[in-house]
Amino acid sequence: AVQQDELVRPADPLAAEQTMMFEIDILDVPIKCILDKLASSVLDGRTFIRDLKIMGKKKDQNWADSELQPSFYLLGHLLQHNELLGFAYDIIIPGKKGVQYLSLETIRDERDFQRMKILLSQFRKAVEADIFMPADPGSWMCSPNYCGYYQSCKYACGWKMIAQEQTAQAA
Repeated sequence: AVQQDELVRPADPLAAEQTMMFEIDILDVPIKCILDKLASSVLDGRTFIRDLKIMGKKKDQNWADSELQPSFYLLGHLLQHNELLGFAYDIIIPGKKGVQYLSLETIRDERDFQRMKILLSQFRKAVEADIFMPADPGSWMCSPNYCGYYQSCKYACGWKMIAQEQTAQAA
């Protein structure tokens, strides 16, 4: 078993499971985020939004630096509190030889927020045009446990239905 002191860096919690809603100029609807934990480091006093993940394999710094979640959370906090924080993933990786713990810190700046806004703008345009992209078939979302449309989705089950449709059209 993993002990609590192995899972977190020394930090004083400031908030847990905090709901944050904010708006940005390119969307007509608010964005809602639920922060796992807001904590202040006892080592240097820096404040981080910390997000707990349980994953099947180890992630690296490039993954943390390219994920969109920190951009959403940090921009929301910046807009509400006029303060740019750091973000850290606290990752638990259960394995055959025991449980590993990994902490990956990342920061964001205006370029990251612009990237997020561009992606949201493209997403909004696709929705307005009735274009709904399927989830990656390898994603946890593309499963009968999490998607109510899984059984009827032509993109689920390894693209079999698409191949069948293409074969039928070609005949």
